[in-house]
Amino acid sequence: MVDAFDFTVNEQCFQYRECEAVERFIKQGKPVFQIEYAKAGKKAKAKARKICPQGNQLDFQTQIKQLNLGAAVIDCQNRGGA
Repeated sequence: MVDAFDFTVNEQCFQYRECEAVERFIKQGKPVFQIEYAKAGKKAKAKARKICPQGNQLDFQTQIKQLNLGAAVIDCQNRGGA
């Protein structure tokens, strides 16, 4: 799939321990847009503290979204990974 696409979109690879499946995109200089979901408020912030450093280390474009898919988002790269 890496050769056929310029990027990949992934949901919940940290939760399901599947991130290695998309790491090949990064190795070929292609972005990985990765989303993790959490309940609103403190739970989303706690998930960001756990997930963002991992996503940033892998060079993923990771966001934490609320389960209701509202406008709120935590962008891991723009928050320094914590």
